[in-house]
Amino acid sequence: MFQVSAWKRNLIRLLLICAEVGIAILFKDQYAYFGSIFGTIGASVLGYFLPPLIHIKLKRHQVWWGITALNVFLLTVFGVIGGSTSLGLGIKTIVDRMINNQ
Repeated sequence: MFQVSAWKRNLIRLLLICAEVGIAILFKDQYAYFGSIFGTIGASVLGYFLPPLIHIKLKRHQVWWGITALNVFLLTVFGVIGGSTSLGLGIKTIVDRMINNQ
């Protein structure tokens, strides 16, 4: 497996934290909405993408093809459409607030 030294991992963490602090300073009033966008992405992946993908990967040779098709359907409908809708609404809210505040 690929090994990365501890100082490189810590440097990446530090850069991510600095980037987040910069975003928080730059978008003071809209920072909560940026948090909601990242939360939407994370929740969509953890809640809708990973469970069906893990089930397909682990049980693909043991289950009926209809179950696999159902997993793909649920992944598409709830994961992609739901996540995209939430992401779009979050971005729209940020843009609306930025336009109204200026």
